[in-house]
Amino acid sequence: MLSKIYRFFYPGKNPFEIRKKFNIPENIKFNLEMFSDGYIVISSEDLPGFISEARNSSEILDALNDALMVYFDVPKKYGDIAFPALNIEGHGTISYENKNKLQLA
Repeated sequence: MLSKIYRFFYPGKNPFEIRKKFNIPENIKFNLEMFSDGYIVISSEDLPGFISEARNSSEILDALNDALMVYFDVPKKYGDIAFPALNIEGHGTISYENKNKLQLA
């Protein structure tokens, strides 16, 4: 809730501008590991030490963007989103428009 209020007064920058300013690569390979309790662990060989988790598939994009912003030291005032969409090989694309439609197996 506080994030929405903050963004009302301080709109986030365009994700492309954020990636460019903070040298976030356009293509990053992420590994997703699913567990029987529904949790998903996200890591990347391209970004040493990068790790995040999501409680379910609809939270992957939020968890990924939060972790990327921390990893690349992006100040909160710039925005919350580095990637508005994510292509998951074999499963399709997840975006903020369809984040509840991705089915991981």
